[in-house]
Amino acid sequence: MSVPDKQKKAMVVIKEQSEDTTIAGRMGQHVRIDRTAGRVRIGGVFWYAPPNDPTIPTTHAGKAACAQEIMTAMRDTRSCKEQTGTTAFQNHWGATSAFYTTEELEDAAWDLIVGTTRQRSS
Repeated sequence: MSVPDKQKKAMVVIKEQSEDTTIAGRMGQHVRIDRTAGRVRIGGVFWYAPPNDPTIPTTHAGKAACAQEIMTAMRDTRSCKEQTGTTAFQNHWGATSAFYTTEELEDAAWDLIVGTTRQRSS
């Protein structure tokens, strides 16, 4: 399934959930809402990963390529809604900024990949 197809499918689910009047219905079918000792706890599974999703990398090489794409996206400020001319923005995200090292960005990218692939496999 292509990314645009996944987005369309997600929008259908979001629309259906937003029309539901219960909190569990809005969050997903496997959500549990427990009221105990005067407290509300929301638990359960909010989302299930689709089976055999080819867009999720499974090899180290695939994950490394994904990490590079994430790092590129982190540095891409073309669609940034912040005021890009400010000193603070330039210090953190400007083309010549060294505020975030390549290693820090790579570590963050790998954290995203490990977290999402762990979520996918659980």
